Amino acid sequence: MSIALGIDLCNDRSMCSIFEMGDNGLMSFPTVLCLNKKSGDWEIGEKAYRMALSGDGVIVDKLLKLVKKGSTATIDNVKYEAGELLRIFMEKLISACLAMAGDSEVSRLSVTLREMDKAQMDAIKAAGTSVGLSAGRIHIMSHAESFVYYVLAGPRDLFSNQVALFDCSSYNLMYYEMKVIRGVKNAYVVCEGKKPEESFNTDILKTESGRRLADHILRSCAERLMSKKIYSSVFLTGEAFETGARPEEFFKFICSRRRVGIEKGLFALGAAARADDLNNGGVRFPYAVICDGNLPVNISVNVMAREQETKLLLAKAGDPWYETTSYVELIPYGQDYVDIQIEPVNRERSTRIIRLPLEGFPKRPQRTTVIGLRLGFPDRGKLSISISDLGFGELFPKSDTIINEETDL
Repeated sequence: MSIALGIDLCNDRSMCSIFEMGDNGLMSFPTVLCLNKKSGDWEIGEKAYRMALSGDGVIVDKLLKLVKKGSTATIDNVKYEAGELLRIFMEKLISACLAMAGDSEVSRLSVTLREMDKAQMDAIKAAGTSVGLSAGRIHIMSHAESFVYYVLAGPRDLFSNQVALFDCSSYNLMYYEMKVIRGVKNAYVVCEGKKPEESFNTDILKTESGRRLADHILRSCAERLMSKKIYSSVFLTGEAFETGARPEEFFKFICSRRRVGIEKGLFALGAAARADDLNNGGVRFPYAVICDGNLPVNISVNVMAREQETKLLLAKAGDPWYETTSYVELIPYGQDYVDIQIEPVNRERSTRIIRLPLEGFPKRPQRTTVIGLRLGFPDRGKLSISISDLGFGELFPKSDTIINEETDL
């Protein structure tokens, strides 16, 4: 049997969800590694803590932070790159999931991150391929996107209006807001995450005074963020909502004429739902998702095809920016520039045109120059454009002229 696996990979604790097993396929592991000094074997999670406490191993934590910083860790006189440590953790994590599922194989892996960091995503891709998965079967997504797929996998009336999520884990409080935009041609889901100005460490929930303070902070955040808006549902996830002691004033506010649900491992469940969807052709959810992991715009260039002007789409809204590139070869005619059109999904923003003059290109007769146009995205908010002179066969050899431009989306 093959499984669709979703992993919520965080610095403190990671959650795994096996789609085929539903709630029974949800597992939690502290994001730590420990190397046994005697055997040289690695352990993760609670076993790693026990090994370190017994004095048999050396522990390392905050793996994602190490990767982001490009750091190393010396364990038992051996220096390890942060990416190598994350690879070992991921291999052990996936092995534990396969053991729970009965020694199956992973057909699709979807990993969700709180922060879409390029170094971390590269390390996750490398870890996935090291266990035999092809790069095309590894999908990396943000918490916002996994929240979207968690909601879309549920009843339709849960997202007929806006949907809110409060994530309160460890020292981090995040608020997400999701809404569906139905257009004439396409339907989009837009989800934005915000970090409230006020927050708290979940350690304060151990005392009565701390719980009252947390209740006050949550209530004030909800009133400020949700006022004058209509919500179909509100979801809660994270340690602060799993203790059993509910913040009363906060609940009074969010439960007013709304459905409210508490879900452990929500991001891992959403990632698993997306992994299963991709396994089945990606047709279960007919929406383009706009969030911090995906592009918020359509990017195109006007071209002539069969004597008719048409729009050539180079990148579309909802594509994951970290793995989206585009390359086309064009022949300019009657112009010495290239216009790139950036069309936002947000109707409140207008379409922009980025004009790039072909400065420094050799002067040639009309239709005797081929240009190579390449697009890439250093991050979600940046567009990188490269235009190179390819000449025109042996009659007009290519030059070394290249135009590079970077602009905000």
